[in-house]
Amino acid sequence: MSASYEQRIELKMNKPVIFEDSLTLTLTSFSHKHAITGGPTKATAYVTIVKGELSDEILLSVHGTEGKVRTKNGLVVFDEYDTVEWRGYKIDLQDFSYDEALSIVISKK
Repeated sequence: MSASYEQRIELKMNKPVIFEDSLTLTLTSFSHKHAITGGPTKATAYVTIVKGELSDEILLSVHGTEGKVRTKNGLVVFDEYDTVEWRGYKIDLQDFSYDEALSIVISKK
């Protein structure tokens, strides 16, 4: 599937997404941290990122709190999503569907 920068895209398991400059991302697996009630939660997506001969695995996680609402600066805070920088690209996690897909926005720095 082809994609454009600064646009929300969906990564599905083992389905590569290719950008116009040949940057390629593939969602390969998920993991999660088992939390006690009221404790922090973390679910992570493992994404292979390739540009030319460069290849790495990046981790994109969603962080939350099991069984209760959190506040930050007096506001209700739901899940927090990671932002990862890789070789001049910024990858913002937007949405997370465990074991299915995730949505990201990528920009060039």
